[in-house]
Amino acid sequence: IGHIRRLRIQKGMSQKQLALSLQKSQQYCSKLERGKIPLDMETFLQLAAILEMSPAHLLEQALADQPSPTPSPL
Repeated sequence: IGHIRRLRIQKGMSQKQLALSLQKSQQYCSKLERGKIPLDMETFLQLAAILEMSPAHLLEQALADQPSPTPSPL
């Protein structure tokens, strides 16, 4: 979920502004950006709208930020 911070910054938003838009605390947003708490569907959809992107694009960004799996030795 580290992509949320990058996308927020690209949008020119502070963490406090994001928190206000989501109607959540700044601490919640901090934990969300660090992957310390799960992202529920309602917040995911709100986040996509705030960042002005489709939910599919937000999900693509999240998947692109994931490390590639290391192949296991045979």
